[in-house]
Amino acid sequence: MLATRLQPVTYTLRCTDGPTTDNWRVHRFRMREAINEPYQMLLEVVADSDEVELEDMLGASIELELERGEQGRVLLGVVAAIDWLGLSAGSNVRLRLDVRPAFAMLEQRIHSRLWQDTSVLDIVDEVLGEALGEYGRSHDLGSVSTGQSPRSYCVQYNESDLAFVSRLLEDIGVTYHFEQVGGETRLVLVDAPNRRSPRPPLRFLDKPTERADIEYVTDVHTSREVRPGRYTQSDVDYRRPLNYPLAASSNLGNAVE
Repeated sequence: MLATRLQPVTYTLRCTDGPTTDNWRVHRFRMREAINEPYQMLLEVVADSDEVELEDMLGASIELELERGEQGRVLLGVVAAIDWLGLSAGSNVRLRLDVRPAFAMLEQRIHSRLWQDTSVLDIVDEVLGEALGEYGRSHDLGSVSTGQSPRSYCVQYNESDLAFVSRLLEDIGVTYHFEQVGGETRLVLVDAPNRRSPRPPLRFLDKPTERADIEYVTDVHTSREVRPGRYTQSDVDYRRPLNYPLAASSNLGNAVE
């Protein structure tokens, strides 16, 4: 009996709020995803027409649908950059699209402002709600419990909204990732990523010699490095002598990660 082979993957590219992409074909794509950073999707496409306005694609929302049999996934994002790669046979235009989540576009928004008696979560909620709303995107604070205590003041000075929000989340130990929900990319905040349900296992094949009947991974990289194992914070109280000890240290942890 012949082994069942994997069906080929089909790609469908759509631009939901910009120029039509009906005559565009996906040549190849590469995607990088990681916890606590915006993903990046590089798409190389071939357009059947040589009349492509690059400026019209900037900031447009892109939807890439991948299908293999009954399985599929939809990848969404905003065109952050576009490169003209030249002409192929038949005067078709070759393009490379750099697609990012709307959250990455917050790097273009730079503000100087001040909050008083406001918690970090409320500040993040306000900034994300305003910025992501312009792209029709949303965010989810989820079950985050840290960062709810009001701060006497919090300053954003000549800083992008992306850097500001990332700095606040790192300060309270909150990470983020992205989920595709109802035709949009939702930013989800998590303060305990280690408690999330594990993903299903994926087969690893070091040197496959022929096409397999399953999806598999061919390269895995692991690393460990030395990091600080203890955190110490000190302060000064003008009402006390300069040599008065105002310090606190965490327990010594494992410095190797």
